[in-house]
Amino acid sequence: MLAYNLQLKKTLQNAIKMLRVAVEILKLHMAEKEPMTSATFRKIKGLEDNDTFEEIYLRRMGMKEYF
Repeated sequence: MLAYNLQLKKTLQNAIKMLRVAVEILKLHMAEKEPMTSATFRKIKGLEDNDTFEEIYLRRMGMKEYF
């Protein structure tokens, strides 16, 4: 049961982070500071500072249906 709860917590934290990144990308795009293509492939400061390239890539692939 503990392993299940830990995995559930990790999954929910990843989903929240993905949504926060999506909101930041949309903010950049809506403020017309960046085109959607460059905003989508850039690291979001404060949210993805310690993430690896693979983590960021997988997050963007998860978001591709949103955009």
